Amino acid sequence: MTPGQVFLLALALLYLSDCFLLVPRRGFAFLNMRARGRWRVALPSTALGNDRGGLVMTMPLPPLGRALVTGLWPISMSARGFTGVVTACPNPGMRPPLRSGVFRWDDLKEVGWEGRDLLVNGRRFLRLASPQVARAYSVLFLTLARTPEAGRAVVIESWCRRELSARRVRHRLRVFERVTSALRATCNALFFVAFVAVPLTYWYFGAAAPFFFALVAAGLLMVTIGVQFWCLHRRLYPEQGSERLQLWLLVGFMPQYAIRAVDELSKGLLANVHPLAAAEALLDDAGFRRFRDAVLRDLDSPVPQVLCGEEVDAALALAVEFREQFEEPALRAVAARRLGEPVRRAPEPQSLEAGSAEFCPRCLMPYEVGSGECLDCGGVETVPLGGGAI
Repeated sequence: MTPGQVFLLALALLYLSDCFLLVPRRGFAFLNMRARGRWRVALPSTALGNDRGGLVMTMPLPPLGRALVTGLWPISMSARGFTGVVTACPNPGMRPPLRSGVFRWDDLKEVGWEGRDLLVNGRRFLRLASPQVARAYSVLFLTLARTPEAGRAVVIESWCRRELSARRVRHRLRVFERVTSALRATCNALFFVAFVAVPLTYWYFGAAAPFFFALVAAGLLMVTIGVQFWCLHRRLYPEQGSERLQLWLLVGFMPQYAIRAVDELSKGLLANVHPLAAAEALLDDAGFRRFRDAVLRDLDSPVPQVLCGEEVDAALALAVEFREQFEEPALRAVAARRLGEPVRRAPEPQSLEAGSAEFCPRCLMPYEVGSGECLDCGGVETVPLGGGAI
């Protein structure tokens, strides 16, 4: 292979590696492979990942598609306090270890955020998905700490409804599409120049004037993308000033990263939105019904927790209280709102292998009689056929 061919191959491999998104294990990627196509949900890979997250492949070819990442609520709250233990995780595969321990609102002296870290009483409490999520929780915590215990439930219920607003998702997406349309066009142009114009001019003309003109065009497009990216990132994520320079350097000096600049902006757009609200806003009826059923089955048959730290029992009790008092009613209201129908129990498996008379109420996998638990769901107890699934 010639040096030019080696360079092009290396650039293509680097570009493909940048087409993967790292999605948290409790998160989802909403992908649209075409400019105006249908949205679908992608789960973090169980093979390409670890207990904290997995990779998801986005559209590598023009028009480069759209990618949004959102995650479940990472903190459980009640009128008494809060904890980093949560019960929800509809995705298959490993689950990250959770930090136990219960903090009372009355003991909260100071709360803030530094990057993605949520700080409680001057110490890091939890690392969240993005700085805007950490900032939102710090504001919520200050509000709850200043609210009398009798009124905290109302504040938490109001917060849950706001985080489940599909209207807010649609508004954010409309604004994002409008302000990033020029950047998307420039990224597509850079793709054609980098992977079509540059190779063809080198193939036909060698290291001659047309080839260098193509390189100059690629350089100008990268400069344009760098300026557009800086302005848009400052507008969409004003609190991420510490990360902006690092991302801008990657976009400005690495062509494969510059082509994916829109993905870098979009993946945090719904970071503080519950996945069910994103599903309501983006998916069609059939897709929303499947997603809704998976979320609700996980609510009623959660995977057993892997906890570390102190006050394990108290943290689990608070997590269950948050799920039953706030999370489940809010999610069921959204589930019924989208389709205008009551949320019924999902159908049991229609076809079972010979000898199978039990199934997992979480993933609906059939099992033989006496299996006891579902290994794919981390030990969720199986139920007899006719026992019901959510």
